[in-house]
Amino acid sequence: AAAWAAAAALAAALALPGAPPASAAEALYQNPRLEGLRLEALARDRAAKEALSEERAEAEAAALEADAAAKALFAEERAAAEAAALAADAEARAKLGEEREIAEAAARQQAIESGNLCVTPFGIDIVGVSETILAIGALSGGLAANARKQEVEELNDKLRTINLQLRQEARSGTTYAPGLVYAPPGSAGEAGASDATEAASGDADAQHTADTVGVVAPPCDQGPIHDSLQGGKQLLNEPGKLTDALLNFEKALLLAKGAEDKLQERRAVRGIAAVKRRLGQPQQAITQLKRVLSLSDQIGNHAGDIDALGTIADLYAEMDDYEMAAKYYDMYIEGMTSDKFEKVDEPSTTESMR
Repeated sequence: AAAWAAAAALAAALALPGAPPASAAEALYQNPRLEGLRLEALARDRAAKEALSEERAEAEAAALEADAAAKALFAEERAAAEAAALAADAEARAKLGEEREIAEAAARQQAIESGNLCVTPFGIDIVGVSETILAIGALSGGLAANARKQEVEELNDKLRTINLQLRQEARSGTTYAPGLVYAPPGSAGEAGASDATEAASGDADAQHTADTVGVVAPPCDQGPIHDSLQGGKQLLNEPGKLTDALLNFEKALLLAKGAEDKLQERRAVRGIAAVKRRLGQPQQAITQLKRVLSLSDQIGNHAGDIDALGTIADLYAEMDDYEMAAKYYDMYIEGMTSDKFEKVDEPSTTESMR
């Protein structure tokens, strides 16, 4: 571009006076001298570009050659390092193997001299080690089995004692109700005796509550509390009605708490315990039965507590907690021969639970 501008300026200067003006390109082509200068400038520019290209190609070739040489050197060094590491590892393994063979040979020789080696399917073993381990395992298992067996035998002894006492009371006609003679089995008076027992228990409990709380208690066969308890007892024995029975007992419990009637509260809690046991919730049933015993202590009336203790023991036995089961069976046996517990049970769900 600079060459073209210089040529145009020179052509303008050399133009003849009085000649018509011409463009820079026309003036350049009309002057042979200027055309030669332009071609010479183009040739020099082309030569400079070619020289620059050659230098760039030479520089790139030199860089590639240096990179290849560096990579080759690095590969050689890495191969040498890996070979040295493998050689060192092999040497260490060989040395370790030699030392191990020496140590094993010495141990075998020592064991042979002392006569304490034996051949097993898994190799050579020291006599007595395996036998000791097996003996310890057998001893531990045997002790656990013996302890379990002893617990079961103790429970069986307690149950035999309970059955013996029940048979003796049945022969004398005083089971559950001292002084109340039951009719012979299979007679029509059996149902009447049971009704009389519940009625007498209900009247006695109502009178005891009236004396303890200081208010006149309503008759046991009247009121919403009694209706809820009776509804729960009826639903307890109907298939698929356990949830409805639980709702009735919980309603009776709320009403009894509102009326501050500890006796009816105990009956409601006993019903809840019966439902929990039938629902397969032994731990919750035990919790409710312990509330029954606590309420009995509060009101000073222990009617039905013997059966509650026996039920708790049965539940612990079902849960394989034989220590607690034995404890409550002992309390059950003690209660059968003690004057502390009244054997006339209140009209509730004790028989349904046992």
